[in-house]
Amino acid sequence: MGAFHRGEITLRKLRVMIDNLPGDNPARWHHTDGHEWTNRDQLIWQMTWAMVVEANKGLKKGTDIFEKMPKYPWKSKEKNKLGGWKHRDGNEVLDYLDNL
Repeated sequence: MGAFHRGEITLRKLRVMIDNLPGDNPARWHHTDGHEWTNRDQLIWQMTWAMVVEANKGLKKGTDIFEKMPKYPWKSKEKNKLGGWKHRDGNEVLDYLDNL
């Protein structure tokens, strides 16, 4: 930005430089609520979602398993979507972990 304001580069060159920033660059974090998120992370999230849907419900022909998938894991409105202790409180979980 400084080089552009000093007149050292053109607006076109600045746009090309910004468009080619890596996916996990902090300049792009405003799209992901301040989280570092790359295309690789998105692919892993989609594969995890597909495996969970298959394990829990099974796939039916002609259904879109990604229809109800949150865009990012932290966007999920349902708690314990990918597993967890559901009806246990935090102390019970800690006691279990201490006894491992």
